[in-house]
Amino acid sequence: MTFTIVGRCKSTGRRGIAMATSSPAVGSRCSFVSHAGAVAFQAVAEPRLGAFSLRLLEQGYSPRKVIAEVTSSDDWPGKRQIGIVDAEGRSSAFTGDDNMQWAGHITGENFVAMGNLLAGPQVVEAIAEVFHENESEILEARLMRAIEAGRDAGGQEEGQTSAAILSYGDQSASRCDLRVDISEEPQSCAESSIGMNRSFPTTRSETETLMYSGSKITLSSLDSSGSMANARP
Repeated sequence: MTFTIVGRCKSTGRRGIAMATSSPAVGSRCSFVSHAGAVAFQAVAEPRLGAFSLRLLEQGYSPRKVIAEVTSSDDWPGKRQIGIVDAEGRSSAFTGDDNMQWAGHITGENFVAMGNLLAGPQVVEAIAEVFHENESEILEARLMRAIEAGRDAGGQEEGQTSAAILSYGDQSASRCDLRVDISEEPQSCAESSIGMNRSFPTTRSETETLMYSGSKITLSSLDSSGSMANARP
């Protein structure tokens, strides 16, 4: 039902998640990010367990230990899919046996690519490949491109209805928190809103630029918390 990239930028340490699914409002229940790392909790989502997983990261648990703790105390672990990347770039993932096929994940340093009820393994393979190919870009652009690649590789046979991207840097507030809760083309809508337009720079530099609703926002113009305060529709 969902395909996801959980990623960390090795250069900046920023962490984030992008995902798309066939059901509405995926961003309201499946993405959890803080200074400690990023957790995607999907398939049969349980927001309380997702938030609990993030708290375990904040207490110093490794991604692997977080998954072991959560799945051992969950009544329905076979129905869950979990992807975690911590602030150091360590990653771990879990795909329960009861996930609808095709379901699976790829893990590596600084990323997890995963999904369930997909057209096939090529979806997560494309997500992982594109995330790695664009290391010169800012994290939010890499996350968005990776999810687009998953869609273009087949995504879900029933199509996508909602998409979301959530990222954090060093501040307590999010850098980007964008949701498209229902749309025939949620990834395209998200890309238009966050403005990862190919005609604007998305590389990491002093003029590192994001676009939101057609208005240019440079990192030097972020508020004192370091967040894009208006980057949530």
